[in-house]
Amino acid sequence: MFNVRSSAGSTSVSPLLAALAGLMLLAAGCSDSGNDPVTPPDTGVPTAGAPTGVTDSSFTATWSAVSGATGYRVDVSQDSLFGSFLTGYSNRDAGAATSLTIAGLTAGTRYFYRVRAATAAGISANSNVIGVTVRTSVAQVSFSQDVRPLLVQFGCTGCHGGTSGLTVGTVAGLLAGGIQSQGPVVIPGDGAGSILVRKISPSPPFGSRMPQGGPFMPDASIVIIRTWIDQGALNN
Repeated sequence: MFNVRSSAGSTSVSPLLAALAGLMLLAAGCSDSGNDPVTPPDTGVPTAGAPTGVTDSSFTATWSAVSGATGYRVDVSQDSLFGSFLTGYSNRDAGAATSLTIAGLTAGTRYFYRVRAATAAGISANSNVIGVTVRTSVAQVSFSQDVRPLLVQFGCTGCHGGTSGLTVGTVAGLLAGGIQSQGPVVIPGDGAGSILVRKISPSPPFGSRMPQGGPFMPDASIVIIRTWIDQGALNN
């Protein structure tokens, strides 16, 4: 117990009441100024997908939908770290769609894109980054007339006609296939980064060069397959 002296005399106050009074005074002196940091809400992050419709001047960026998203923001750059942005594509509002056509590009140039979701809670973190090489102004490579004959000629379809879940004789099979933890066999728009191209090239990143034991594809044949992938790995 302790005494508080007032003009009316001494009044005894319990320690509990004194502590409560102190807390009230502290709260009164710490009102919210509106400048305190706020923890960003977990809004869900979209997953950027493979580009479609790659031409010599455009491609369509795609991504997964996020529950509750009211729109999406897209960045496009020639720098994978996004130190700069393509004019008109810095935080570009794509509306509620899950794709956006990027136009006015330079043939043969590599671009990168990422996406964020906008919800009532705020803007999400960035998605993964997707790279795409806009095709050069060359004739369109055909899977049925140019690529598949090479895969047949060098024995690829004989070894991978469904073995280990990989079918290379069809576009659908190539797009669906994967090699353990190494990733997808074909990444549309990214021939150089696709496992199919890396495995038929000298010094593959894992395992033996394909076709196993040779004869190996000449550089000109590898270029045809890489170009087909760079052009979007179309089922043509």
